[in-house]
Amino acid sequence: MLDSCARLHLGNRLNSYAACGVIGVVVGAVVVTVLAGVSVIGITAEAAILAVVVPQLSFLLALTVARVVTGRERIVMYEMLLAALWGTAAALALVGARVGSGVDLAAVGIMAFLLCGRLGCLRVGCCHGRPHRRGIVYGPAHAEAGFAPYLVGVRLYPVQLLESGGLLLVISFACVVAVRPHQPGELTALSLGLYGVLRFGLELTRGDAARWQVLGLSEAQVFALVISWVLAAAASRAGWMWPLWYLAAAVALTAASLGIVVVVRRYPRGPFALSQAWRLADLAEALGRMAAARTDGIAVVESSGGLRLSGDLDQGLVTLSALDLDARGVRVLARQVAALTHRPIREIRAGQTGNLFHMILKDRIGPC
Repeated sequence: MLDSCARLHLGNRLNSYAACGVIGVVVGAVVVTVLAGVSVIGITAEAAILAVVVPQLSFLLALTVARVVTGRERIVMYEMLLAALWGTAAALALVGARVGSGVDLAAVGIMAFLLCGRLGCLRVGCCHGRPHRRGIVYGPAHAEAGFAPYLVGVRLYPVQLLESGGLLLVISFACVVAVRPHQPGELTALSLGLYGVLRFGLELTRGDAARWQVLGLSEAQVFALVISWVLAAAASRAGWMWPLWYLAAAVALTAASLGIVVVVRRYPRGPFALSQAWRLADLAEALGRMAAARTDGIAVVESSGGLRLSGDLDQGLVTLSALDLDARGVRVLARQVAALTHRPIREIRAGQTGNLFHMILKDRIGPC
């Protein structure tokens, strides 16, 4: 059922990503309109209109600036979200409207837009998950449109669908709070706080490698961590509802971040470190060179991450070696090799020397 969702177009010509984006704009506008009507804080029609229009204009402006600076199209959700909220706040202040209440509407509307946008991501293959026995498969047409070629035919965890489901809960909770007494700005804080916790966790299943990371933390995890502490400080000063929740969320994300950093640095060849997205891309690149550089059936290559591979892929023989590589780590690598080559692992044998393992692959079961 999920595989049927992997379509670049709706119908014959309508781009799935663009179509879901347009649907998201409409759904976001509906959510903003409903919230403006039910909120116990008085919100003017002018503020509601700006909360619908300005985030979209801010998004386009931020996208254009990013394209000029980087020379390519780069859509980073947190960057676009913050740009949209700041742009909305500036527009509301310019016309003399209540900034906090208007930004609240915009924040929840953006969450609705993102919910639909992630469904577009699911269809076209961007923001995808890691290889998993249950998930969605993308084909050669997706690779021609920019999807990672080495993941064609590989079943991937449907993280985009999970994020959409989580966003639905965030929006629902924000709507419940909107009809209760609250201060301007609280809906924005709640939306950002809940989404940060959701996104931090989902990043552990993301498989797209074209994003920066530091000390094992992804770009989005760093954003979520920083924002969580900003919200905790603001909640304490402004007297928002549930200030301890913001503090607890910040402490939890900090503890999780420290745990990730320690595990990645102390066990660079451990299961967690080897399962990171850039490691998968690094292994795929090395396997590609291995397949192209055979000499009398044997090829020897080394990945940028220091993993040495040798053997004959046609015969289903691969040897892996690296410092600190152990049996647990090689099982992770074996699953990745099996997914990338579409050949299940028949057997793993430890070599005569430490940190060296031999893998025997079964016959190919799908497209490569």
